[in-house]
Formats: sequence, C-alpha cells, structure tokens
Amino acid sequence: MCLAIYLSTFASLGFLQLLNAQDIPCTVTQEAGCTVYRIPDFNATNCHYWWTNVTDFVLANHEKKIDGLVEINSNTTLTTYACSDQIKYTRDCISEGVQHKTTCFTNCSGNPDPLGQEFPHTHWIAPLAAGVILVLVGIILWYRTDFHYGSGVAE
Repeated sequence: MCLAIYLSTFASLGFLQLLNAQDIPCTVTQEAGCTVYRIPDFNATNCHYWWTNVTDFVLANHEKKIDGLVEINSNTTLTTYACSDQIKYTRDCISEGVQHKTTCFTNCSGNPDPLGQEFPHTHWIAPLAAGVILVLVGIILWYRTDFHYGSGVAE
C-alpha cells in the first residue's frame, strides 16, 4: 500500500514544501498510513546519504534501513510507517564536492500510529460504565431484598 505512495508524483495532495539554507526542497506527503519525504532527483555520483530523525538517529542510509519503521528508502525518498514532524536528510557525493543537508517539516498531529492504524484511546469507557451500572443494580437489589425478607427490618 505504501509502495503506491512512493510511486506517486509530486502533485499529490497534502504536500508541504520548505527550504533550508542549502535550498534543497523537501516534499512531505501523508497518506494511507505512510509518510513520504522526498527531495528532487540529482545527477551526482558516488553518493552516501542519511535520513535521520530529530535526534540524529539514522532511520535509513545508502546501506540499510530500520525495518518496521522504514518501508522504502533511496537517495531521494524515505517512506515511513510513522509520521515524524522533522526528518533530516544529508548527502555526500564525490562528484558534487560539498555536503548537502535539508530538514523536512510536516505536522503529524492526528496521524496514525507507527503501524498505520488508529486505536481509540477511549476503549475503557464502555466496560467501566457497564461495571458501574452492574454494581449499582447489585446494591439496589441487595438493599431491597434485605429489607423485605427479614434481617434489615427495624421495629
């Protein structure tokens, strides 16, 4: 499912494009439980690249990716199951002779969890309400039974 997002064009709805000091644009698309971070294609050779989170933890690079969090990665695209408000991209290419960096920004509020599913955080309300009702019914029945059949009758 996320592969379709990876193959989608930059014209997808919901993208956010911001520039950093090196003027590398980053496009972020959030759709179908995945978040796709993209930079434009480039013609450099002999490149090493890193996609990191806000704490500089490497999510993916030219050699590997973090399975379970990153679905697809390349030198221009990172597709994750979880949304991160900031993803940093760094590229070193021998043919360019200079390191390029950018930070991709997006708003992740209200997005799915890392598995792409939303779980209601109010799942405890129905069992709690049912339990309270059962306790109240039990107390009422005990009170009525106790006074009608003997031991609770006051003279």
